[in-house]
Amino acid sequence: MNINQFWVIVERCKDCEFPEAKLEEILSDLQPEEIAEFFFIFSRLESYAYSETVWCAAYLLNGGCSDDGFDYFRRGLIAKGRAVYELALKNPDDLVCLWGQGDIRNESFGHAAPDAYMKKTGLSVDAAYDYLYGYKRGEVFELYIDGQLVDGNPKAESWDFDDEQENRKRLPRLSERASEHFESQIAQWAATVGIQA
Repeated sequence: MNINQFWVIVERCKDCEFPEAKLEEILSDLQPEEIAEFFFIFSRLESYAYSETVWCAAYLLNGGCSDDGFDYFRRGLIAKGRAVYELALKNPDDLVCLWGQGDIRNESFGHAAPDAYMKKTGLSVDAAYDYLYGYKRGEVFELYIDGQLVDGNPKAESWDFDDEQENRKRLPRLSERASEHFESQIAQWAATVGIQA
């Protein structure tokens, strides 16, 4: 399985009400090694999406984002399909296009391949995960977007995602939407308790 075949499978799931269930169904029709290949690519894509700016985008979109929440957000990016995933890696501020679409976090999308693998092989949970996480361990996976090799270790310094000024420098459009949303919530709260914001 190559990256294009991987995305063809994801595209078949992304608009479903429960994309993780559809993904497991599709993967269950594949051979065990094909499922392992899918999971290998999935894991590498999840890793490539790990950056401070993508994390801040998740934080602004969701009004906060824990460590686990960021794991599930990255899975959700993959579940949204190739265009959204690549948009996030090219310029996380472009994820402003997701504003108002609800929470995209999807923990279960990351379990679809292991679940399909267990059903196909009869392995226990521990044995299946051990095999899948060890599959091609140490093998280099290069990701290209628009013909450009993506840096697998972006050197972005950490910052406090509650620092609005810093966020505006890095993610201006998302920061603006988050600020407008917060101000709107304050105004609504003030109206309900009868004070002027």
